[in-house]
Amino acid sequence: MNGNRESGEKFLEFVEYAFAQLAITPNMGKVVSSLSDMGTIRQWRIKNFKDYLIFYKVQEERVEVLRVLHGARDLEDLLPFLDEEV
Repeated sequence: MNGNRESGEKFLEFVEYAFAQLAITPNMGKVVSSLSDMGTIRQWRIKNFKDYLIFYKVQEERVEVLRVLHGARDLEDLLPFLDEEV
């Protein structure tokens, strides 16, 4: 996003839109992990910011967002720690 305020505001707008979509249709994301102790973790790309991924879990009547990460990160190493508080 290169420190650009306008880009940052657009990013937040699209993140909020993605969160709203997940609230309406929570199982639309791709399953990335089904570890027994964490449950099923899904991922969803942010529209117009496709390099950014939302990792989340569906729990009863709600969606719990675990992280929003850039896709260039070593996601395989991060998956086991998505459930930890930051």
